[in-house]
Amino acid sequence: MKNTDRSAFPVDSPKDPCMVKNPGMTLREYYAGQALAGILACSYQPANEELMAKKAVRLADALIAELEGGE
Repeated sequence: MKNTDRSAFPVDSPKDPCMVKNPGMTLREYYAGQALAGILACSYQPANEELMAKKAVRLADALIAELEGGE
């Protein structure tokens, strides 16, 4: 399973039948959100939301590729 398909915070409790299985967000989504938070924290200019979002996703993809061995 590739990191882009893995869940960041899955919920699956076989001990608690009332717990609903929830795959959570993907690692890609989580990494992109973390990258976006960092980008916004260091931004000293008016935000171009579309460019910042695209950069966050590119950074997330680069991190996933590195974690998968530089594929």
